[in-house]
Amino acid sequence: RKKRSDKVIVTPRRRVLAVSSPSPSRLIKTPVTSSRRTAAVYHQARQLFSRCSTGCLFGRDEERSQLSTFLDSALSSKSGGCLYISGPPGTGKSALVNETIETYKARVSLTIINCMSVHSAKELEQKLTFDLEIANFKKAFTSTKKYLVILDEVDHLISFDQELLYRLFEWSLSPKSGLILLSIANALDLTDRFLPRLKSRNLRPQLLPVMPYTAPQIASILTSKLSTLSPNQDLPFFHPAAITFCAKKVSSQTGDLRKAFDICKRAVDLVEQEAAQAELEASPTKPLSENTNLARLSPTTAPKVTIAHVARVTAQVLSNNSIQRLAALNLQQKAVLCALVKGEGGGTVVLKGPSTPKKSDSRAPTVAKLYATYCGLCREERLLQPLTSSEFGEVVSSLEGLGLVEFGEGYGPITPSRTPGRVASPRKWVLEEKRVSSAVGIRELRDAVTGPGAEVLRGML
Repeated sequence: RKKRSDKVIVTPRRRVLAVSSPSPSRLIKTPVTSSRRTAAVYHQARQLFSRCSTGCLFGRDEERSQLSTFLDSALSSKSGGCLYISGPPGTGKSALVNETIETYKARVSLTIINCMSVHSAKELEQKLTFDLEIANFKKAFTSTKKYLVILDEVDHLISFDQELLYRLFEWSLSPKSGLILLSIANALDLTDRFLPRLKSRNLRPQLLPVMPYTAPQIASILTSKLSTLSPNQDLPFFHPAAITFCAKKVSSQTGDLRKAFDICKRAVDLVEQEAAQAELEASPTKPLSENTNLARLSPTTAPKVTIAHVARVTAQVLSNNSIQRLAALNLQQKAVLCALVKGEGGGTVVLKGPSTPKKSDSRAPTVAKLYATYCGLCREERLLQPLTSSEFGEVVSSLEGLGLVEFGEGYGPITPSRTPGRVASPRKWVLEEKRVSSAVGIRELRDAVTGPGAEVLRGML
């Protein structure tokens, strides 16, 4: 037998910490968290305003009726049909279509494609072939069998080879067609601007504009959702005045229902934190999980969201503070903005909508010229890899969405009759026809240039 002293002692690879009671002076205060009971109560309200929550689409009865009428007519006739659904983000276009087609799925071969997930015309063709189980598009779409194709975010396909997109529109609008096409996008005039061949052949899809929500509509939707938690009692979780205030704020900005949901969800989080903090201060020696006052909370008795709560949240969500928006930009967004301010000579240039360029806006470059300036500055600094033209376009669009740049018309669109060889390059049309101006000054931009890459950005300015 081996001696005890001969045994190999194995040292653990990880350090083992001795467990002891920490002294009061070493305790670190942690943020107040609500009890399981309060979390469960307010969780009901949060779920109502979650974007993934299911339920009936409110406030779109007229649009739903028009869509149903179109589908009934297309399915009962010997021809197909084409409907273009347009409207700003957050107006419920996709939700409207998804809800309406539920009653038609058993009557027609169906495919729903979000074009943001498609990267080429060939990929779109393959997906259509697989989903609809067809081998020949022309033969299938000119037969008596009905096919329903839904293209969401169809404007994303404009940057690809447009021939397949043209054919889909043309087949759906031909006299003897089995194709019913629903296309969804934000722009109202997408087909006229980027698919001029349809107009020249007098092929026009039916239009279904979905307008931004009004304040009464938003208030009605929010109230209807909350009422489902206590149908025969007072409105839970929110004071009616807070709902009205939220609806007016959102409708005056964008009419985006998703913004209203986001504001309500954040306001619920805020009032929940306040309720937990108040109970902790009232009985500091009693754990929140054992507090009988919190345990008795219900949707109608829980502290409610007030106008003050909504005002605090909207100040963040709908903030017009350019300093905060500039601080939240990534490096490439700041670089593009620096290139724009540099190209303008350090000042802001105000554009007055779509008009012929005048001397007053001559400093506002086109997007194509801005891209050239940006690439030149990147090469000059040698530390920043320039974006591709398509990536650059996405960045400029994001800056426009944040209100940091403004678009105006430039030299006018290229007409197919004058330059037939450029029909299939709509992205270049946009680059050449759009002028862009900064909505911030060089001083604001310099103050926002901090953190990683700050020296490179200052060099651009």
